[in-house]
Amino acid sequence: MAVERPLVVIGNLPYYITSQILFALADAAHVGAVSSATVTMQWEVGQRMIAKPKTKDYGILSVVFQLYAEVVCHFKIPPTVFYPKPAVDSALIGLHFYSPSLLRERLQGVAPVQLRRVVTTAFQERRKTLRNSLRNFVKEEVELSEEWAVQRPEELTPEDFVALTKSISEESVEET
Repeated sequence: MAVERPLVVIGNLPYYITSQILFALADAAHVGAVSSATVTMQWEVGQRMIAKPKTKDYGILSVVFQLYAEVVCHFKIPPTVFYPKPAVDSALIGLHFYSPSLLRERLQGVAPVQLRRVVTTAFQERRKTLRNSLRNFVKEEVELSEEWAVQRPEELTPEDFVALTKSISEESVEET
């Protein structure tokens, strides 16, 4: 299905399904269906999207969205401006998704689903080394290089995760 003009999304995301909506937007951006989004979400989720490596908020959302888009936290919104008042602060987040061609270049041929599987698996045990956190993900015949094995997921940049996923995928293909 060809997309004539990508969507521009504006919305107030329900806090209990924010991550699912964000990942759906990322998937849509990958095929050129969405070019940008300006959304209100829980402050903590917004902070995770813009977090840098080696910080406590850095995780799956940080890696994926920093690869897929330019992410901007415009400002914090207090609970008093909503009715009914939520129990938490909110944030206005801007996502300017990279074009499908630039995104493919940024992902270096890595399938988005494979990247997310590696990132998600690695961050399930964020304080463990990749050797330990990915032990059930990586086939026995595929060995992580020592360079990757001793690092923790919170230390890797989004680009490092692309390189790691690519290296795991290439070794899997070579072994078969």
